[in-house]
Amino acid sequence: MHAIRLLRIKDEVPESEKHIVIVQSNQLNDVYKYLIQILVKHSKPILIKSGENGLYINDRIVQVLTKKTIEVNSNYENLTFITLFKDIKVHGERDRFLQLDLAAIDNDPKAKKFYEYGLRVDKENDFNKSNLRTKENFLKHFENEYSPYSELFKTEFKIELKVFLEFIDYLLNTISAQVEKNSKYFKRIDKNLIDVQAYSTILNFSKSLVVKKKELIDEFGKEIEIIIDKLTFNRNEYDEEQLKYNLIARQPIIDFGDNLLISPEILLDSLFINSHYSLLENSKSKEVYKAKYSFEFINRILKVLNKYGYNEAFRELDLYQGKNQLGDLDLVVKNSENHFFIIEAKNHSLPLDVYFHDFESTETRLKSLIQDWEKKVVRRNEHLKKMHSKYGISSNFKYIIVSNEPEILSHFSDLLVLTIRELEYYLSKNDLNISFDYIFKNLYRTNEKKFTIEQIESLSPGLKIKKNKNS
Repeated sequence: MHAIRLLRIKDEVPESEKHIVIVQSNQLNDVYKYLIQILVKHSKPILIKSGENGLYINDRIVQVLTKKTIEVNSNYENLTFITLFKDIKVHGERDRFLQLDLAAIDNDPKAKKFYEYGLRVDKENDFNKSNLRTKENFLKHFENEYSPYSELFKTEFKIELKVFLEFIDYLLNTISAQVEKNSKYFKRIDKNLIDVQAYSTILNFSKSLVVKKKELIDEFGKEIEIIIDKLTFNRNEYDEEQLKYNLIARQPIIDFGDNLLISPEILLDSLFINSHYSLLENSKSKEVYKAKYSFEFINRILKVLNKYGYNEAFRELDLYQGKNQLGDLDLVVKNSENHFFIIEAKNHSLPLDVYFHDFESTETRLKSLIQDWEKKVVRRNEHLKKMHSKYGISSNFKYIIVSNEPEILSHFSDLLVLTIRELEYYLSKNDLNISFDYIFKNLYRTNEKKFTIEQIESLSPGLKIKKNKNS
């Protein structure tokens, strides 16, 4: 996993290969997380001692498991894609081959929008992953994000946020020092290149990921065992049939008695996910956390609007039609020209099935968002067109929904439904009349051909693409 992460940032990768390397890296990253969990659950919890005579690594098992996991993952992704097509032809023995006309997507407006939504979710995910940080910047970013919830964090994790970050930093520094120390035993191809497939490299790098539990207790005291236990992978809780859920994202430390096996990549991946969902799942902190999280989400939106000359006018402004309350306006901002933006802030996380492009789940979510979001906003928007002056808002206003993650509603609504990244792009164009379709095509550069047919086929075993004569 460490090696494939490095591939994303290596200058030696040709420009024509960079996009496919990133996709393959992401694919293998998910595969290895799944395999790590499978192996930890079903293997004996014993660390291999270095220097053991006759040590043999059965790399064939790893290769077969990797190949099979890629096939399962690819088949799942293919299934979600196949559901977009109405006309599917089958042929071959036992109808084992499917034939799809990819051009049919363009002739089905609904299917095309669902396809574009899946692409948008993936692109947003790529944006987030491409935002590389140093260890120091990453931990500082985490501290800044969770400082508003420091008391809730202490209650949930039984540790001060500051001490928690010192603990994570200590783990990473310890591992880095051990890698540096053991690097003299890595097999080298030449002075500057290490053979990452050599046994000596694998064993000595793996040895560097082991941290003694006693060392951590000596450094931080017995109370550090509480957070170690909370972050330790529980074999009995892991369900290998849940392909979409990685328990290791919540429990990144693997316990081997007196020793802890820690992947720096998995540990850092877990920080935001584990902290967010732990606070959400705790019945005592849930409501307070949600309120604070919503407040901070609006602050993030406001920060973008401030960059383009808009300042806060109101928050949580209640609307009334007679005695009937129509809800409140999360955020109202205006600029020096008395133009107003009214923001409906939606900081929800996507359901896993929607995140992984399941057609039925996404269709269900669309219906829910039309009912729960769109209809309410349309009603308030119509009310404000007539009664704006009552609330100190000019007639020159625009109502926008800003969501935490890309939502399918964006592709079907007459309202603008944007992520914070899309909002900033929209404001940067200095044209309030541009459509979501324009934002989608230009921000995500959907017309760019980043992959060859051969590269696409390499990502999905069993997939064959045949070009039409007219294409």
